[in-house]
Amino acid sequence: MATGAFFRTGTMPAPPTHSPLFLYTPPLKRPQKFLEQISLTSPYRDSGPPIIRPITPPSPSPGLVNPEMVSRMKTISSLPTNGKTFSLKKAGDPMSFDFRNRENGKVRYPSDAESKLLFDQFPDLSAYEIRSPFIILQTSSPSPSRPLTVAGLPAIFVTDLSESRVYIGDLGNPALPDFGQEEFTVSGNVYPSFDLVEKAFCLFSSQLKGVQSVAYQLDSWLVELLPDTPMTNLPGKFGRRPVRYAYSSEMRKYSRPRSIFSEQSQEDDTDYRASGPLTPGVKVAGLSMSSTAGVLLQHIDGRQRVTVALHAFYDSHSVFHPNRFPQQYLGEIRERYYGPDIGLCELSPGNQFSNVTYFNANPPKRLVDTAYASEYIDRTSWFEVDGYTSGKITLLYEGPRVRKRDLPEEIINMHSLSIQRDYMFYYCGVDEVEMKSGICGAPIVHEPSADSELDGVVLGFFFLNEGPLCFVPYVDRVVSDGWQIA
Repeated sequence: MATGAFFRTGTMPAPPTHSPLFLYTPPLKRPQKFLEQISLTSPYRDSGPPIIRPITPPSPSPGLVNPEMVSRMKTISSLPTNGKTFSLKKAGDPMSFDFRNRENGKVRYPSDAESKLLFDQFPDLSAYEIRSPFIILQTSSPSPSRPLTVAGLPAIFVTDLSESRVYIGDLGNPALPDFGQEEFTVSGNVYPSFDLVEKAFCLFSSQLKGVQSVAYQLDSWLVELLPDTPMTNLPGKFGRRPVRYAYSSEMRKYSRPRSIFSEQSQEDDTDYRASGPLTPGVKVAGLSMSSTAGVLLQHIDGRQRVTVALHAFYDSHSVFHPNRFPQQYLGEIRERYYGPDIGLCELSPGNQFSNVTYFNANPPKRLVDTAYASEYIDRTSWFEVDGYTSGKITLLYEGPRVRKRDLPEEIINMHSLSIQRDYMFYYCGVDEVEMKSGICGAPIVHEPSADSELDGVVLGFFFLNEGPLCFVPYVDRVVSDGWQIA
């Protein structure tokens, strides 16, 4: 797919002549007050129908099922499983046509009739732009009910089209030699493997100064440089694909400004222990920070642990839910994985945790390494995350990244410690929304799928976001040490 963009603007048509008791069943249903608060600043959340949950631990055949999940699974069960298409269309897409070809992933120009239908669909739409694979729509104001995709393309709603940017960085000089050659050629519906991206990182580091990270974002290479590195005479092609360059200090300039604020705290600090086992997505607290609980893992020797965001427990070992009170003590962190920012908490007697549900997100089923992701996760992969400050958010996988870690000079040359692998994701929707503090530690789970190799796959746990991009460290070490979702 080409990285170029094409525009289609127009005048907003005349407006049409006409205008188009919370059940406390935790932990699957967020409190209604919390959902009402986040709906002001988030287009991704839909409380949906009441979610019924069993109050007993999971069994091989649970009797009660989330009605929303049943509907979603009925939809995907009718899709062919012998080979994925290039389609990115999500449920709720208001257009009957697609701008993206399901067979080859190419994005086409809209017809005049289709363009008119877009303006008819969104009365406050004044202009739109297609930057493959996204459609960016300029509207007069944000709305919590915007769809995730429009005409089969992930949708980004903005109030100023000129300030929106999908691809980070600036293109290099395409006239300079391509030192990537055939080995680094990427084609089809897949992303390059992490091994290939790491080779690219090493090659760029040997050819250029100040290289901090190399990623394959959507359909082009992205190289992050130190701020004092000259941005001149940089190759614009690598493995026959475009190369973009950005300073590490400027990555956050792509952040989105928040235009709507709530005077009330927006977090779900419900104590869910009274209604059964805790689940992924609940609030956990340490000595000075709070974050989101991950998943229940089981080791091959039988030990069980709950994952938490390690950086929230650098100053303590004790974990509490939902707040740091003696009567809300949850357990102790016994193992620490600093690379993927994972702490493993042993629950104290009387506390229970289950992976059978994950609020409004798809329940986690399998923790996978980068080799598995490179084989099965492609350019049409949607994921879900549900934090105690955010509710459910849908993410589009954008590709792999390899970067240098910030380590002392005496150990920076130890290769196993100096290189970090991350998954990159992009969240779509209203431009004024940003990730909220507290989502760290929430599992990143593949959306419901008829393909058992993808349904419920967990790539890792939320760690960092820079503007609309978020980064998730790989969990290879955790998997190789014998941990798997219980």
